[in-house]
Amino acid sequence: MSQTNKILLGIGLLIVAAVCGYFIVTASGQKTPITVHIEIPAGLRKEQVAFMLADKLGWNDAQIEKFVEADTSPLYTMQEGYIGSGAYDIPKDASTNDVAMMLRQRAQEQQYQFKSKLKPEDWDKALIVASIVERDTVGHSEDRFDRAKEIWADLDAGRPIKSEGTIAYLVNTREAYGESFCDDGKQPMTPECQQDWRLQFHVEDAKNVQWWFSTPDDRNDDWKEFNTYIHAGLPPRAIANPGYDALDAAVTTRFTPAGEIIRN
Repeated sequence: MSQTNKILLGIGLLIVAAVCGYFIVTASGQKTPITVHIEIPAGLRKEQVAFMLADKLGWNDAQIEKFVEADTSPLYTMQEGYIGSGAYDIPKDASTNDVAMMLRQRAQEQQYQFKSKLKPEDWDKALIVASIVERDTVGHSEDRFDRAKEIWADLDAGRPIKSEGTIAYLVNTREAYGESFCDDGKQPMTPECQQDWRLQFHVEDAKNVQWWFSTPDDRNDDWKEFNTYIHAGLPPRAIANPGYDALDAAVTTRFTPAGEIIRN
């Protein structure tokens, strides 16, 4: 092939690529979407996942904001715990909502064997406990069963569970979302307050957050049930996406295979 023909062939390939956009044309003539391989570990907040996806998929700030505020926030209590960990091959041109649905579907698949045996109210608690176990045993996951037993025992006794994970969640949320008239401890958690909290995410502020970092002084920051050093009981929602091992620890230390509560 002459040099001229090589140049013409190269130009032709560039034109095909431009016309096909985010698709690869196979030998059979079919268009295959270009995918991006992404590994999402357990123990992340959805905001961390949003920035990871943005880096891999080229999302802008508006897309990050939509993913966090709308696509992953169908209900006030469904802020965290609904992103499945593991490997994904995501179409590069997928919408933020499509990606959120993909992550939620994976979470449902991973959680089904645990959730299917429990009453809805028991599952809600187990998911929250699993997320706390995931965060509180980072770096020493072999302690997950002991931590899960400790949390359930404290809850039964009416003692604060004293989770560093919830304190860091509290601090980071204030940094990424700012203050709200609903957060002063006096306003009832009305639907308006719930919506107000959800729609405050500040992308630029969140870019500078040191996720999961807190200090002992932060234990004095009273933000309703999220300060588990001050308040007994669980926070109203999960604080991160728990992996299989944390789910297993949270459920099997509390419930029998038939879904009945284990009485100590």
